[in-house]
Amino acid sequence: MSIEYLGYVNPEYLETLALKVKPLKERSYELMHLQTGYQVIDLGCGSGTDTIPLAEFVGPAGKVIGVDTDNQMIVTANKKAKEAGVADRVIHKHYDAISLPCDSNYFDSCRTERLFQHVLNPEKVLSEMVRITKPGGWIVAADSDHSTLSIDNSVTDVEWRMRRFRTDKFKSGYAGRQLYRLFKQQNLADIIVEIFPFFQLTTP
Repeated sequence: MSIEYLGYVNPEYLETLALKVKPLKERSYELMHLQTGYQVIDLGCGSGTDTIPLAEFVGPAGKVIGVDTDNQMIVTANKKAKEAGVADRVIHKHYDAISLPCDSNYFDSCRTERLFQHVLNPEKVLSEMVRITKPGGWIVAADSDHSTLSIDNSVTDVEWRMRRFRTDKFKSGYAGRQLYRLFKQQNLADIIVEIFPFFQLTTP
């Protein structure tokens, strides 16, 4: 029996990508200022690639909530949490990040990674993240700007067209460059912007 996922990726792809962007993920955890007993949420959690590692930071007294619109990803993530022995504090829910059934000022820290590029209104997602995070809490967002794609080749005009084609495939293909503006519009304090280049080397 095969499982169909709503998105264009599957858990195997997410696991492979997680290894390639491991430094970015680890830095995002640092910026969440995690402590034992914290209540944290990961929007666009996929198959639990980040929620399960976060369990170690919050400990048995904490709670990690993962949210995704793909129900099959949620099923897979909950299965992985059970196998990892952290299902008592890592829960995945089939929610829409634009309208979360969560109390305001509830979470100590909130994160999302590569979600904004897939939504038409990333500002609404960020507004919801602000709503559910406690005053003085931490909000971390990592996303891509696909227009910065660069391919080393001799046909530069084709490269530019490929870049535009790839960027336009996403609902918000320029999400990465928009993060600072979106955070400023929410009147958030202590805004930090860090750039993580990603290199892919191939051989002929």
